Amino acid sequence: MNILTIVLGKELRESMRDRRTLIMLGVCVVVYPLLLALLLTKQIRAAEPQQTFIEVALLESSAPLSAYLTQHHVNVHTVRDAGELSRSPSAQEGTVGVAMEGSDDLTVYYDSTTVKTEAYQRLLGLLRDFNTQQFVRAHPDAAQLPQLSEQDTSSSALRAGDQIKGFIGMLFMPAFFFCMSTVIDATAGEKERRTAEVLLAQPLSPVSLIAGKWLSASLIGVVGLSAELLLVHGLMLSLPLEQIGMSWTVSTAEIIGLCIASASLPLLAAAVEMALAINARTYKEAQTTVGLTAMVPLLISVLAGVMGVAPHIAQALPMLSNHYLLQQLASGAHPGLMQYGSVFLINLLCAAPFLAFAAARISRPGYLANA
Repeated sequence: MNILTIVLGKELRESMRDRRTLIMLGVCVVVYPLLLALLLTKQIRAAEPQQTFIEVALLESSAPLSAYLTQHHVNVHTVRDAGELSRSPSAQEGTVGVAMEGSDDLTVYYDSTTVKTEAYQRLLGLLRDFNTQQFVRAHPDAAQLPQLSEQDTSSSALRAGDQIKGFIGMLFMPAFFFCMSTVIDATAGEKERRTAEVLLAQPLSPVSLIAGKWLSASLIGVVGLSAELLLVHGLMLSLPLEQIGMSWTVSTAEIIGLCIASASLPLLAAAVEMALAINARTYKEAQTTVGLTAMVPLLISVLAGVMGVAPHIAQALPMLSNHYLLQQLASGAHPGLMQYGSVFLINLLCAAPFLAFAAARISRPGYLANA
């Protein structure tokens, strides 16, 4: 039993020294409960009474409709001018305008890019029930039911921007994969092959050495990300998007501006991965650590898509600011140079601490000894 305890203690200590084991343990402990919590939260929200903000015109039959919708947990707000209903969905996010046409017909004005689909479908069901009940009481012998028509007030450009929002992170996440192999080979790979000793023996500062490796790896990511964005632009121009109610109005100059603003994202990716690879003890540990870290943007994208991110927060975060800029362009907006510049600077500023850590780590005497 004593020998078994000694062996068990030895193996546990070695396992605890292996950073790959600890990282995988931490990821599994945190990620799966978090995903379960998000799934349950979504189901809980779906089970709650749906609340939809509606503007109802003050016409002859508006009072009964307002009372009927209020009884079914629908928030109702009245307006005096029926003409405002067609403008309200665009003016106030998440609103739906309902107008009474004649005595029984209803027209619904909505913005498909902002209204919640489940709540909107539930609203349509309530309106159909109300319209039918009122009509049957007034015209019990009629052969034709009243009409319920829908008008989408959003533009094709806004719908394109909404579709881009659904692809959050997918277009910019590859920036973290383009330079991964180069970063690992230039850091942990050189240390494994014992060629790092030759570089460190040269008369150059650690900052210069790190900067050279960083820019070299980042250049690959910049070329790859720019080529990807240009390819997406070409595909969107060639596809018949009008068949699905969308349009792509982004100009070539705007997509080139996006490529320039997004050039700092591979710089951030290379800096983060280089800091992790330099801090790893072995080549395999660097592969595992950097590989898992490259999946963090995907996790952030999922969380942002499920929970939603306010525009002012998205503009202040790396990668999400790139996506928000693309979403604005796809929606037909024309951001100013300040927004392009802020996207570039946010990623670049976030890269600075990782570069400083990498330079400090490589200058330590115990770096080559895997200390």
